[in-house]
Amino acid sequence: YEIICLVETHNKTDIYMNVYTTFEIRRPKVKRARKHSGGIVILVKNNIKNGVLIQKSKSLPHDAMWLKLS
Repeated sequence: YEIICLVETHNKTDIYMNVYTTFEIRRPKVKRARKHSGGIVILVKNNIKNGVLIQKSKSLPHDAMWLKLS
């Protein structure tokens, strides 16, 4: 796959592959919670990463990422 999107990673984002570039959002842990919640990881294949712009959402900075493909 050229682009892989994973959600609910729960701050366990040590996913690294030598043919992909990793972009991630880690949601801050709530004090009352026993574990982290949410989390987004996007893996973009290195041969197309120059044509992919990743932007974090301004209104939902810990909950959404945008990909712009060119």
